[in-house]
Amino acid sequence: MEIPLSADVYCTDGAYGKLVALVSRDDEPRITHLVVAGQSDAEPRRLVPFEHVAAADTSKVQLDVTRDHMVTMNPASQMTDIYEKMPEPVLDPTMLRSWEHVDHPQIQHAEEDLIPPGTVMIDEKTDVSARGGAVGKLSALLVQQATGQIEGVVVHESLLHGGKSVTFPANAIDRMNGPTVLLTMHKDEITA
Repeated sequence: MEIPLSADVYCTDGAYGKLVALVSRDDEPRITHLVVAGQSDAEPRRLVPFEHVAAADTSKVQLDVTRDHMVTMNPASQMTDIYEKMPEPVLDPTMLRSWEHVDHPQIQHAEEDLIPPGTVMIDEKTDVSARGGAVGKLSALLVQQATGQIEGVVVHESLLHGGKSVTFPANAIDRMNGPTVLLTMHKDEITA
């Protein structure tokens, strides 16, 4: 089945949201989870085990769970506050007000992914490269429904074929490390 990386996601009782990423093992090309965003920005992205995928086509993914069950699934990320001490201000000794110097930390917010150890997250920003250069952006994965085994990758707006989509079989994948899918072949082999 083909799973597009921007598919609409449906539960057994209606629409839930959008697929934003897939989670793959880093030691073998196999999908373990889907990262699904709800329809509201206030809802956390959910980490959905692959075994809940009932079907998929070129525009949607159908899950075998209800929307109520989705909210019980683990979040795919969490916001983390990073505290950094502000540098000491240079004080004018003629200023006598005590409130001039207040030691407040600088707070930065960062989103931390909560994917299982030994996995990588792949999304529509993932680059596909061959030896010798870039090929394009990942747009979909061909996945065996029973096991989650990746059977191929679909590259959209291929840099080598005039902007059209190109599909590569699983045996052409050297490794997937999240921001990049590296193919075993050389760029010149693809254009031939």
